[in-house]
Amino acid sequence: MWVNRDSVNNVTAGIMDEGFAATFKTLWDEDALYVLVQINDSIAFWNFNADGTIKQDHSDYVDIFIDIDRAFPYTDNSENGSWWNTYDMNDYQLKFLRDSNWTEVGGQVPGRATDPFVEFAVAEVKANDITTGWVLEVMIPWDSLGVFMAMNDSIVGLDITVGDADEAGADSTRKGRYAWNNPADNSWEDPTTWGRLALFNEGLPVETSFFEDFNAPVDMDFWWPNKKKAEGADTTVFRVYQEDDALHILMEQDHFADGQMYTFTDKLLDLSDNPYASMKIKVDSGLFRAWDLAPLDYIPFQLGPFSIDGVREHAIQHQLKPDGQWKRIYFDWSKPYAGGGNFEFIQKFLLESVTWPSGDSAYFWIDDFRVGEGVNLATDLNSAFAYVKPVIDGEPAGDRRGFGPQCYRRRDGRGLCSHL
Repeated sequence: MWVNRDSVNNVTAGIMDEGFAATFKTLWDEDALYVLVQINDSIAFWNFNADGTIKQDHSDYVDIFIDIDRAFPYTDNSENGSWWNTYDMNDYQLKFLRDSNWTEVGGQVPGRATDPFVEFAVAEVKANDITTGWVLEVMIPWDSLGVFMAMNDSIVGLDITVGDADEAGADSTRKGRYAWNNPADNSWEDPTTWGRLALFNEGLPVETSFFEDFNAPVDMDFWWPNKKKAEGADTTVFRVYQEDDALHILMEQDHFADGQMYTFTDKLLDLSDNPYASMKIKVDSGLFRAWDLAPLDYIPFQLGPFSIDGVREHAIQHQLKPDGQWKRIYFDWSKPYAGGGNFEFIQKFLLESVTWPSGDSAYFWIDDFRVGEGVNLATDLNSAFAYVKPVIDGEPAGDRRGFGPQCYRRRDGRGLCSHL
C-alpha cells in the first residue's frame, strides 16, 4: 500500500558494498508521514565508544531528513527566507539504528534531540535462516514538526541516507554512506541538498477486492472515461452502455490503443496478496460486417492492470471463440512480468490486443467482473505473454500456444498472425 519506491544509491562516502541496496517508500495522510526503508545488507554491525555508547555514524543506520518549509524559495540568508543552507526550527534529522534497542531520534536543532514524536519499528530480514538485510518503518506526525497542514500538492524537503559498517575497532569508520538525493556527504548539515517530496492523492480509498455484476446502474464515467472519436470523423470510436445486466462495448477500430483505458473503479486496489481477476465475456461473429473477409477461429483478448503512476504491472491474454456464448476467463498476475509486478496501488485496467477483421466494428459483452479473488479461482495459471484458449464455465483451460507473435487458422485454411 505504499505509493512509490525509489533507490538510495548515491555513494556519498566510502564504497558501495557488493550486494548492498536500499529503497524507500512513502505514504501520507492528514495526520502523518509514513516512511518504509528496505536495506539489503547481510552483515549487521554496530560500533561502540569506550564508555559503551554506540557510535551512531559508524554503525548500520538510516537517517531521515525533513524540511517542512521546502516549498518556499531558497535564500542564502535566514533573515530573508526559511529555506537556506543551515538548519532552522523547521529542519529535522531523525536517526534510526539497525538494532531498535539503540535507535535514537536526533536532530541538528537544540532541544529537538529528545522529542519522542515518532513511532517506528525495526526488523531483520532473513531467507532460509540467513540474514539478508533489515527494514525500518516510521510514522512521523505532522503536528510534531511545527505548524504544517498536509494537503494535496504540498512540497516537503526530504532525504534518506543509509550507513553501512562492517568492521570494529577504536578507529573504525563506516564502510559507506548512501543517499537518495544528496550528491556529497553533507545531508546532515545542508538542507539545500535534500530532495523534494510532493504529496498527492491523499484520501483515496484503498480496497483489496472489487466486484461489478452490472445488475444495478453503474457510472460509465468510471468504466470508460475516454469515449474518443476517430480523427476527423463524427462516429464514436468506442461506445459503452449497460443493457440486460451486462456491459456492452462497441469498438470501431482494430484494437484498443494504449491510453484508452478502462478505469473500472474510483477506488485504488491493493492486489499484493491476491493479484487475480476473472470476468464473464462473450463475442458474436454474427455482428461483424466484414467477417467473411477474414474470419478467425479465436480472438486474442488481453487485460492489463495499471498502477496509479501509469505503469503497466502485468498482462495476460486469452483466446476467445466468437460463438456468442458466455465464458468465464481468469487472470493470474502473480507470475513474473518484465514490465512491472507491483500490485500495491492498482487503479486502471486496459483491454487490448483484440484482433478484428480490418475496418470492422466489434461488439462484445462483459459481466461479473471480479478483482482480488483467490488463486483457487484462477484455474488457468498463465505465464507472462502466454496465449491460451478461454476457460469455459466448469471446464479446464485449453492448451498453451507459446510465446511471442501468434498465428491463427482462418476458416478458409490460410494463416493470420497477430503481434502485441
